[in-house]
Amino acid sequence: MDSTRSSNQKAHYEPFRPNQIWGEDWTGIVIEGLRHYVLTILGLFSRYLVAWGIFRRVTQREVKNLVALAIMSDRIGENEPKPILRTDPGSPNMAADVRIFLRQIGVVFSPGRVARPTDNARQERFYRSLKQEEVYCHDGYLSLDSAKASLGYWINYYNEVRWRQALFGYPPAIVHRCGNKTRLLEDYRRNVGKAKEKRRQEWLLNNQKLTSFPC
Repeated sequence: MDSTRSSNQKAHYEPFRPNQIWGEDWTGIVIEGLRHYVLTILGLFSRYLVAWGIFRRVTQREVKNLVALAIMSDRIGENEPKPILRTDPGSPNMAADVRIFLRQIGVVFSPGRVARPTDNARQERFYRSLKQEEVYCHDGYLSLDSAKASLGYWINYYNEVRWRQALFGYPPAIVHRCGNKTRLLEDYRRNVGKAKEKRRQEWLLNNQKLTSFPC
């Protein structure tokens, strides 16, 4: 059985565990006046960036190497379930070598539809943040090393620190490692309840002071 989903198939994914569905894509940056590409793999359950790299061009080789890096980085064992890989239908992704490689390692290939960026919406949303908060802050990068350092710093901040409302106020890394959104939602609601009660007590105290007059 071919582990490829038809690009014409309308699929609405909502993963319920880490490494169930990955989104893969790339975007352009300028280094030393030359166009390069940031290629990324994003865990759609937690928005955690599993793997990334900077390349002069993107071919089937870069795609295969990054998928392999993502599997090794997250220590997904040979007998463990492999993720679905959600991509756009660009030629590097659709190459026969990529399809064969993904089939061999057990990854299900799920290309999106042509001119439908919403088919990989969470990956596109990640790139909006990356560009607005990092890439557009530079008039090009001075060197490959400086680009790696600057992007790496931002990506670490995004994964480990930057909280997201869609993740109940937690950063992607916490959600990725916890692997249980129900437990995180319970913690979130408990914290919200504590904050509301604290504000209520402060209001009662302030109101008592305003209505109390000395004899």
